[in-house]
Amino acid sequence: MRVLIYDNNPDDLEYFCGLLKQLPLDILIDKISDYKDGIYLYEKYIYNILFIDFKDDIGKKLLSDILKINSEQRIITINDLADCSKDLGCIYCQTNYDKCKIIKPINMEDIQNIFLNKNVCNPSLCNNDLFFNLTIIDKEYSTYNLNLNELRFYKNKNLHSQNTSDTVNLTSKLTSLNIDFIMENDYIQIIR
Repeated sequence: MRVLIYDNNPDDLEYFCGLLKQLPLDILIDKISDYKDGIYLYEKYIYNILFIDFKDDIGKKLLSDILKINSEQRIITINDLADCSKDLGCIYCQTNYDKCKIIKPINMEDIQNIFLNKNVCNPSLCNNDLFFNLTIIDKEYSTYNLNLNELRFYKNKNLHSQNTSDTVNLTSKLTSLNIDFIMENDYIQIIR
């Protein structure tokens, strides 16, 4: 299996490659940091999956030009935000291209789901700002776990210590996004 990864952040690129190397698969990883190398390698090799961080002009151009070359290429876009998927939505990308999106910070569950061909892109999150924002927040605060069905952030019981500043930061983030909530002893309840 061969994958091509574009990310202009060297730390994110190395972290991501480290996650891929942990998989029990024989994966050849080509890393790129500029457009010219990306197109050169894409035309030289056949890739099972492309991972493209499209937050900058290089990533957007790579994504666009590769889809022009092969609209059926399996592409996983990477970003900190939902801006691309909001335009046409995940269902459009999955139907018209073999493309979906993962949100940074990337974790091993995201990677495993991709290689197990599970849908890593949740269309309801792309079309619903509340769910999308809660999912992003959940990735940012490891001291809490989000239950989307209940709309609750539970304290992570696997951590031995809970820092008060984590709770303050989480509730400040919710407030800054105009997300209403109620504090309970063991969880934070989101109010719709």
